[in-house]
Amino acid sequence: MAKDYILIIDDEPKVRKVLEIQLKNLGYDILAASNAIEAYEALENNTLSVVICDIRLPKQRGDQILEYAVKRYPTLPVIMLTGLINVNLAVSVMKMGAFDYLTKPIKREDLAITIKKALEYRKLQEDKLRLEKQNIRYRKLLEKKVEERTSELRKALKQLQASYIDTVRSLSTTIEAKDPYIKGHSYRVSQYAILLAKEFDINSSELQNLEFGSLLHDIGKITIDNRILHKKEPLTKKEREIIQQHPLVGESIVKNIDFFRKIRPFIRNHHESYDGNGYPDKLKGDKISFTVRILTLVDAFDAMNSTRAYRNKMPIKKILEVLVSQRGKQFDPEIVDKFIESKIHKHKVILLE
Repeated sequence: MAKDYILIIDDEPKVRKVLEIQLKNLGYDILAASNAIEAYEALENNTLSVVICDIRLPKQRGDQILEYAVKRYPTLPVIMLTGLINVNLAVSVMKMGAFDYLTKPIKREDLAITIKKALEYRKLQEDKLRLEKQNIRYRKLLEKKVEERTSELRKALKQLQASYIDTVRSLSTTIEAKDPYIKGHSYRVSQYAILLAKEFDINSSELQNLEFGSLLHDIGKITIDNRILHKKEPLTKKEREIIQQHPLVGESIVKNIDFFRKIRPFIRNHHESYDGNGYPDKLKGDKISFTVRILTLVDAFDAMNSTRAYRNKMPIKKILEVLVSQRGKQFDPEIVDKFIESKIHKHKVILLE
Protein backbone atom coordinates (compact mmCIF):
# COMPACT_ATOMS: atom_id res chain seq x y z
CA MET A 1 0.00 0.00 0.00
CA ALA A 2 1.15 3.58 -0.66
CA LYS A 3 2.39 5.42 2.39
CA ASP A 4 0.73 8.53 3.75
CA TYR A 5 2.77 11.71 3.41
CA ILE A 6 2.42 14.29 6.15
CA LEU A 7 3.62 17.86 5.70
CA ILE A 8 4.92 19.62 8.81
CA ILE A 9 5.04 23.43 8.61
CA ASP A 10 6.84 25.09 11.52
CA ASP A 11 9.64 27.63 11.77
CA GLU A 12 11.17 25.96 14.86
CA PRO A 13 13.65 23.19 13.86
CA LYS A 14 13.26 21.39 17.19
CA VAL A 15 9.48 21.17 16.82
CA ARG A 16 9.80 19.88 13.27
CA LYS A 17 12.35 17.28 14.39
CA VAL A 18 10.24 16.02 17.30
CA LEU A 19 7.13 15.72 15.13
CA GLU A 20 9.10 14.04 12.35
CA ILE A 21 10.49 11.37 14.72
CA GLN A 22 7.11 10.70 16.31
CA LEU A 23 5.32 10.42 12.96
CA LYS A 24 8.01 8.24 11.37
CA ASN A 25 7.72 5.91 14.36
CA LEU A 26 4.01 5.71 13.61
CA GLY A 27 4.83 4.62 10.04
CA TYR A 28 4.29 7.87 8.11
CA ASP A 29 6.54 9.55 5.54
CA ILE A 30 7.35 13.15 6.31
CA LEU A 31 7.91 16.38 4.42
CA ALA A 32 8.92 19.54 6.27
CA ALA A 33 8.71 23.28 5.60
CA SER A 34 9.97 26.18 7.72
CA ASN A 35 8.03 28.99 6.01
CA ALA A 36 5.15 29.77 3.69
CA ILE A 37 7.18 29.60 0.48
CA GLU A 38 8.41 26.08 1.25
CA ALA A 39 4.90 25.13 2.38
CA TYR A 40 3.26 26.22 -0.90
CA GLU A 41 5.93 24.43 -2.91
CA ALA A 42 5.36 21.20 -0.94
CA LEU A 43 1.58 21.51 -1.37
CA GLU A 44 1.89 22.02 -5.12
CA ASN A 45 4.41 19.27 -5.83
CA ASN A 46 3.33 16.41 -3.58
CA THR A 47 0.33 14.21 -2.91
CA LEU A 48 -0.23 14.77 0.78
CA SER A 49 -2.45 12.98 3.28
CA VAL A 50 -2.34 15.46 6.17
CA VAL A 51 -0.86 18.91 6.88
CA ILE A 52 0.31 20.03 10.32
CA CYS A 53 0.79 23.81 10.35
CA ASP A 54 1.91 26.21 13.07
CA ILE A 55 -0.33 29.25 13.43
CA ARG A 56 2.57 31.63 14.08
CA LEU A 57 5.02 31.75 11.16
CA PRO A 58 7.45 34.44 9.98
CA LYS A 59 6.24 36.78 7.16
CA GLN A 60 2.99 34.87 6.57
CA ARG A 61 0.64 33.47 9.20
CA GLY A 62 -0.39 29.85 9.34
CA ASP A 63 -4.07 30.74 8.98
CA GLN A 64 -3.28 32.14 5.52
CA ILE A 65 -1.71 28.84 4.53
CA LEU A 66 -4.78 27.11 5.98
CA GLU A 67 -7.07 29.25 3.83
CA TYR A 68 -5.02 28.45 0.73
CA ALA A 69 -4.97 24.69 1.43
CA VAL A 70 -8.70 24.49 2.18
CA LYS A 71 -9.53 26.30 -1.05
CA ARG A 72 -7.18 24.36 -3.32
CA TYR A 73 -7.34 20.92 -1.69
CA PRO A 74 -10.79 20.51 -0.09
CA THR A 75 -10.23 16.87 0.94
CA LEU A 76 -6.86 17.55 2.63
CA PRO A 77 -7.17 17.79 6.44
CA VAL A 78 -5.12 20.57 8.06
CA ILE A 79 -4.20 20.37 11.75
CA MET A 80 -3.14 23.67 13.31
CA LEU A 81 -0.46 24.01 16.03
CA THR A 82 -0.36 26.70 18.71
CA GLY A 83 1.90 27.34 21.66
CA LEU A 84 -0.92 28.86 23.68
CA ILE A 85 -4.29 27.55 24.81
CA ASN A 86 -6.50 30.14 23.17
CA VAL A 87 -10.16 29.17 22.77
CA ASN A 88 -11.01 32.09 20.49
CA LEU A 89 -8.07 31.27 18.22
CA ALA A 90 -9.08 27.62 18.10
CA VAL A 91 -12.67 28.49 17.17
CA SER A 92 -11.40 30.88 14.50
CA VAL A 93 -9.22 28.32 12.69
CA MET A 94 -11.91 25.66 12.93
CA LYS A 95 -14.37 28.04 11.25
CA MET A 96 -11.81 28.59 8.50
CA GLY A 97 -11.81 24.87 7.76
CA ALA A 98 -9.08 23.38 9.98
CA PHE A 99 -9.71 19.73 10.78
CA ASP A 100 -8.38 20.11 14.37
CA TYR A 101 -5.76 21.90 16.43
CA LEU A 102 -3.07 20.79 18.87
CA THR A 103 -1.23 22.77 21.53
CA LYS A 104 2.52 22.58 22.14
CA PRO A 105 4.14 20.58 23.58
CA ILE A 106 2.35 17.84 21.70
CA LYS A 107 1.74 14.53 23.40
CA ARG A 108 2.54 11.48 21.28
CA GLU A 109 -0.83 9.87 22.06
CA ASP A 110 -2.77 13.00 21.08
CA LEU A 111 -0.79 13.29 17.86
CA ALA A 112 -1.40 9.66 16.90
CA ILE A 113 -5.14 9.85 17.58
CA THR A 114 -5.54 13.16 15.71
CA ILE A 115 -3.58 11.94 12.66
CA LYS A 116 -5.62 8.73 12.56
CA LYS A 117 -8.90 10.67 12.64
CA ALA A 118 -7.58 13.08 10.01
CA LEU A 119 -6.76 10.21 7.66
CA GLU A 120 -10.22 8.68 8.19
CA TYR A 121 -11.78 12.08 7.49
CA ARG A 122 -9.70 12.45 4.30
CA LYS A 123 -10.83 9.05 3.07
CA LEU A 124 -14.46 9.91 3.73
CA GLN A 125 -14.10 13.23 1.90
CA GLU A 126 -12.40 11.58 -1.08
CA ASP A 127 -15.12 8.91 -1.21
CA LYS A 128 -17.76 11.63 -1.06
CA LEU A 129 -16.05 13.61 -3.83
CA ARG A 130 -15.71 10.49 -5.99
CA LEU A 131 -19.40 9.67 -5.51
CA GLU A 132 -20.35 13.24 -6.36
CA LYS A 133 -18.32 13.07 -9.57
CA GLN A 134 -19.88 9.71 -10.43
CA ASN A 135 -23.30 11.17 -9.72
CA ILE A 136 -22.58 14.16 -11.97
CA ARG A 137 -21.39 11.84 -14.77
CA TYR A 138 -24.44 9.63 -14.32
CA ARG A 139 -26.77 12.62 -14.28
CA LYS A 140 -25.23 14.01 -17.45
CA LEU A 141 -25.48 10.61 -19.10
CA LEU A 142 -29.10 10.33 -17.97
CA GLU A 143 -29.88 13.84 -19.22
CA LYS A 144 -28.35 12.95 -22.58
CA LYS A 145 -30.44 9.77 -22.76
CA VAL A 146 -33.57 11.72 -21.81
CA GLU A 147 -32.81 14.35 -24.46
CA GLU A 148 -32.28 11.66 -27.10
CA ARG A 149 -35.46 9.84 -26.09
CA THR A 150 -37.42 13.10 -25.95
CA SER A 151 -36.20 13.98 -29.44
CA GLU A 152 -37.26 10.55 -30.70
CA LEU A 153 -40.68 10.91 -29.06
CA ARG A 154 -41.14 14.39 -30.52
CA LYS A 155 -40.38 13.08 -33.99
CA ALA A 156 -42.77 10.17 -33.47
CA LEU A 157 -45.43 12.55 -32.15
CA LYS A 158 -45.06 14.84 -35.15
CA GLN A 159 -45.42 11.87 -37.47
CA LEU A 160 -48.45 10.67 -35.53
CA GLN A 161 -50.01 14.13 -35.55
CA ALA A 162 -49.39 14.41 -39.29
CA SER A 163 -51.07 11.05 -39.74
CA TYR A 164 -54.05 12.17 -37.63
CA ILE A 165 -54.33 15.41 -39.57
CA ASP A 166 -54.34 13.50 -42.86
CA THR A 167 -56.99 11.16 -41.45
CA VAL A 168 -59.17 14.05 -40.29
CA ARG A 169 -58.88 15.84 -43.62
CA SER A 170 -59.64 12.62 -45.45
CA LEU A 171 -62.77 12.13 -43.34
CA SER A 172 -63.78 15.74 -43.96
CA THR A 173 -63.40 15.26 -47.72
CA THR A 174 -65.45 12.05 -47.54
CA ILE A 175 -68.27 13.89 -45.76
CA GLU A 176 -68.35 16.66 -48.33
CA ALA A 177 -68.22 14.22 -51.25
CA LYS A 178 -71.90 13.47 -50.55
CA ASP A 179 -72.89 17.07 -51.17
CA PRO A 180 -71.14 19.10 -53.91
CA TYR A 181 -72.67 22.29 -52.49
CA ILE A 182 -70.58 22.08 -49.32
CA LYS A 183 -67.24 21.20 -50.93
CA GLY A 184 -64.49 22.92 -48.92
CA HIS A 185 -66.96 24.09 -46.24
CA SER A 186 -65.30 22.27 -43.32
CA TYR A 187 -61.81 23.35 -44.33
CA ARG A 188 -62.86 26.99 -44.72
CA VAL A 189 -64.65 26.86 -41.38
CA SER A 190 -61.53 25.46 -39.71
CA GLN A 191 -59.39 28.29 -41.13
CA TYR A 192 -61.87 31.01 -40.13
CA ALA A 193 -62.15 29.43 -36.67
CA ILE A 194 -58.38 29.45 -36.15
CA LEU A 195 -58.07 33.07 -37.28
CA LEU A 196 -60.84 34.15 -34.93
CA ALA A 197 -59.54 32.09 -32.00
CA LYS A 198 -56.11 33.71 -32.34
CA GLU A 199 -57.79 37.08 -31.78
CA PHE A 200 -58.65 35.77 -28.29
CA ASP A 201 -55.17 34.31 -27.58
CA ILE A 202 -56.43 30.72 -27.45
CA ASN A 203 -53.55 28.33 -26.58
CA SER A 204 -52.03 26.00 -29.17
CA SER A 205 -53.60 22.85 -27.74
CA GLU A 206 -57.11 24.32 -27.95
CA LEU A 207 -56.35 25.67 -31.42
CA GLN A 208 -55.57 22.15 -32.61
CA ASN A 209 -58.77 20.80 -31.03
CA LEU A 210 -60.70 23.61 -32.69
CA GLU A 211 -59.11 22.85 -36.08
CA PHE A 212 -59.90 19.13 -35.90
CA GLY A 213 -63.35 19.75 -34.44
CA SER A 214 -64.14 22.22 -37.23
CA LEU A 215 -63.02 19.78 -39.91
CA LEU A 216 -65.27 17.05 -38.53
CA HIS A 217 -68.19 19.06 -37.14
CA ASP A 218 -70.54 17.80 -39.89
CA ILE A 219 -69.38 14.16 -39.89
CA GLY A 220 -72.88 13.07 -38.82
CA LYS A 221 -74.26 14.19 -42.20
CA ILE A 222 -72.53 11.20 -43.80
CA THR A 223 -75.55 9.09 -42.77
CA ILE A 224 -78.21 11.49 -44.12
CA ASP A 225 -80.02 10.59 -47.32
CA ASN A 226 -78.76 12.59 -50.31
CA ARG A 227 -82.34 13.40 -51.27
CA ILE A 228 -82.64 15.43 -48.07
CA LEU A 229 -79.19 17.03 -48.39
CA HIS A 230 -79.79 18.06 -52.01
CA LYS A 231 -83.44 19.08 -51.61
CA LYS A 232 -84.21 22.51 -53.06
CA GLU A 233 -87.68 22.80 -51.59
CA PRO A 234 -88.33 23.61 -47.91
CA LEU A 235 -87.73 20.61 -45.63
CA THR A 236 -90.63 18.85 -43.98
CA LYS A 237 -90.82 18.64 -40.19
CA LYS A 238 -89.61 15.05 -40.35
CA GLU A 239 -86.69 15.97 -42.61
CA ARG A 240 -85.67 18.81 -40.29
CA GLU A 241 -85.68 16.36 -37.39
CA ILE A 242 -83.39 14.04 -39.35
CA ILE A 243 -81.02 16.92 -40.16
CA GLN A 244 -80.97 17.96 -36.50
CA GLN A 245 -79.84 14.50 -35.49
CA HIS A 246 -76.47 14.86 -37.27
CA PRO A 247 -74.61 16.30 -34.23
CA LEU A 248 -75.60 13.26 -32.15
CA VAL A 249 -74.88 10.84 -34.98
CA GLY A 250 -71.51 12.49 -35.56
CA GLU A 251 -70.58 12.21 -31.91
CA SER A 252 -71.53 8.52 -31.86
CA ILE A 253 -69.24 7.91 -34.86
CA VAL A 254 -66.13 9.20 -33.04
CA LYS A 255 -66.97 8.43 -29.41
CA ASN A 256 -64.92 5.21 -29.25
CA ILE A 257 -61.81 6.79 -30.79
CA ASP A 258 -59.67 8.19 -27.97
CA PHE A 259 -57.85 10.65 -30.23
CA PHE A 260 -61.18 12.34 -31.01
CA ARG A 261 -62.27 12.58 -27.35
CA LYS A 262 -61.46 16.29 -27.07
CA ILE A 263 -63.27 17.25 -30.28
CA ARG A 264 -66.57 15.57 -29.45
CA PRO A 265 -68.06 18.84 -28.05
CA PHE A 266 -67.44 20.56 -31.41
CA ILE A 267 -69.37 17.83 -33.21
CA ARG A 268 -72.23 17.62 -30.71
CA ASN A 269 -72.66 21.30 -29.80
CA HIS A 270 -71.95 23.33 -32.94
CA HIS A 271 -75.69 24.00 -33.43
CA GLU A 272 -76.31 25.14 -29.87
CA SER A 273 -77.34 28.80 -29.52
CA TYR A 274 -76.05 31.36 -27.05
CA ASP A 275 -79.62 32.02 -25.85
CA GLY A 276 -80.34 28.31 -25.30
CA ASN A 277 -82.63 27.78 -28.29
CA GLY A 278 -80.25 25.57 -30.26
CA TYR A 279 -79.99 21.78 -30.50
CA PRO A 280 -79.56 19.00 -29.49
CA ASP A 281 -79.14 19.89 -25.77
CA LYS A 282 -80.40 23.49 -25.63
CA LEU A 283 -77.21 24.59 -23.88
CA LYS A 284 -76.97 28.27 -23.02
CA GLY A 285 -74.16 30.83 -22.67
CA ASP A 286 -71.09 29.57 -20.83
CA LYS A 287 -72.49 26.02 -20.82
CA ILE A 288 -71.21 25.97 -24.40
CA SER A 289 -67.42 26.01 -24.50
CA PHE A 290 -65.89 29.21 -25.88
CA THR A 291 -64.17 27.53 -28.82
CA VAL A 292 -67.42 25.78 -29.78
CA ARG A 293 -69.10 29.20 -29.77
CA ILE A 294 -66.41 30.36 -32.20
CA LEU A 295 -67.15 27.38 -34.45
CA THR A 296 -70.89 28.10 -34.33
CA LEU A 297 -70.41 31.59 -35.70
CA VAL A 298 -67.90 30.82 -38.47
CA ASP A 299 -69.93 27.74 -39.49
CA ALA A 300 -73.01 29.95 -39.97
CA PHE A 301 -70.94 32.61 -41.75
CA ASP A 302 -69.50 30.18 -44.30
CA ALA A 303 -72.90 28.56 -44.86
CA MET A 304 -74.43 31.95 -45.70
CA ASN A 305 -71.37 32.84 -47.79
CA SER A 306 -71.80 29.72 -49.96
CA THR A 307 -74.33 28.62 -52.55
CA ARG A 308 -76.50 25.78 -51.31
CA ALA A 309 -79.12 23.62 -53.02
CA TYR A 310 -81.95 25.63 -51.47
CA ARG A 311 -80.52 29.18 -51.93
CA ASN A 312 -77.80 31.29 -53.52
CA LYS A 313 -74.81 32.77 -51.78
CA MET A 314 -75.74 35.82 -49.68
CA PRO A 315 -74.01 39.23 -50.02
CA ILE A 316 -71.41 39.92 -47.32
CA LYS A 317 -73.26 43.02 -46.14
CA LYS A 318 -76.41 40.98 -45.59
CA ILE A 319 -74.46 38.22 -43.80
CA LEU A 320 -72.94 40.73 -41.38
CA GLU A 321 -76.40 42.19 -40.73
CA VAL A 322 -77.64 38.69 -39.86
CA LEU A 323 -74.72 38.11 -37.50
CA VAL A 324 -75.39 41.40 -35.72
CA SER A 325 -79.12 40.65 -35.51
CA GLN A 326 -78.29 37.30 -33.84
CA ARG A 327 -75.86 38.90 -31.39
CA GLY A 328 -76.80 37.53 -27.96
CA LYS A 329 -79.29 35.13 -29.55
CA GLN A 330 -77.67 32.49 -31.74
CA PHE A 331 -74.16 33.89 -31.25
CA ASP A 332 -71.94 35.07 -28.40
CA PRO A 333 -71.93 38.93 -28.58
CA GLU A 334 -68.18 39.15 -27.88
CA ILE A 335 -67.39 36.73 -30.69
CA VAL A 336 -69.65 38.56 -33.16
CA ASP A 337 -67.95 41.87 -32.34
CA LYS A 338 -64.45 40.40 -32.67
CA PHE A 339 -65.31 38.69 -35.98
CA ILE A 340 -66.54 41.95 -37.51
CA GLU A 341 -63.81 44.09 -35.94
CA SER A 342 -61.00 41.81 -37.19
CA LYS A 343 -62.51 41.67 -40.71
CA ILE A 344 -61.98 37.92 -40.91
CA HIS A 345 -64.81 37.78 -43.47
CA LYS A 346 -62.38 39.37 -45.96
CA HIS A 347 -59.87 36.54 -45.59
CA LYS A 348 -59.59 34.36 -48.68
CA VAL A 349 -59.22 30.67 -47.84
CA ILE A 350 -57.33 28.66 -50.47
CA LEU A 351 -58.56 25.06 -50.53
CA LEU A 352 -56.03 22.24 -50.30
CA GLU A 353 -55.94 19.88 -53.25
